[in-house]
Amino acid sequence: MRKSRQAPFSWLFRIRARYLVVMSATAYIVLGTALPQRLLDSPILAPFARLCAAAAPLMAILMLLPLPGALWRTWRERHLVRKLRSVDALRAMNWQQLEILMRRIFESQGYNAERVGGDGADGGVDIVLRRKGFRVLVQCKQWKTRQVAVGVVRELLGVISLEGADGGIVATCGVFTKDAREFARRANITLLDGMAILALAEGVRLAPVGRAGHFTSAEPEDRRACPLCGGQLVRRFAKSGARRGSAFLGCASFPTCKGTRTL
Repeated sequence: MRKSRQAPFSWLFRIRARYLVVMSATAYIVLGTALPQRLLDSPILAPFARLCAAAAPLMAILMLLPLPGALWRTWRERHLVRKLRSVDALRAMNWQQLEILMRRIFESQGYNAERVGGDGADGGVDIVLRRKGFRVLVQCKQWKTRQVAVGVVRELLGVISLEGADGGIVATCGVFTKDAREFARRANITLLDGMAILALAEGVRLAPVGRAGHFTSAEPEDRRACPLCGGQLVRRFAKSGARRGSAFLGCASFPTCKGTRTL
């Protein structure tokens, strides 16, 4: 797990907008009504009750101070998902944007997704998924040109065992090596490459497989394998010819391999 290096109380400015509203309303009700009603019967505590009632509106307003920032973050995060239309756009993201994107995608699939750790791009578990008592650890690898090797998957498997989690997911802008895919299949760890992330952002559902807590993309794996070399395919756009501007699947090893599939 990452070590947080953030300033004290910085967590207050990362709370979701809906939680801020709930906290504000709760503070107003507790300080303005519930607490005074219990304390007014006591002559000793009655002044404190009146002080709580007077402070209730101010406390409610203070709770809402981070609300504009929270609403801005919510809009920015939703816009991040909406504007994603290609693997190239995905690879143009920085590591923070990739983590935010994945958290939003998992939330849209019905999971409680929490970004963990600090703001440093230093690896480790980036997102924890929870649903129905199961916990899944997610690593996001923002590598634009590299293939994610088997070592990353082995590392995640070790963290899953150490943390007692129910499964794991590795998400990357790029692609995975053949060894990484084979090891992940044996370890029951889900790998999401750029194409899979793009499909999820466009509404493809994550389907549970095997033991609860393990997931896979609903897209058949053979549709994402290069017909010439068996490698992974990525979404590309034709730059010339009659199909100029249209999307297709091209081999990640291009120009070494020129295998394609239609969408």
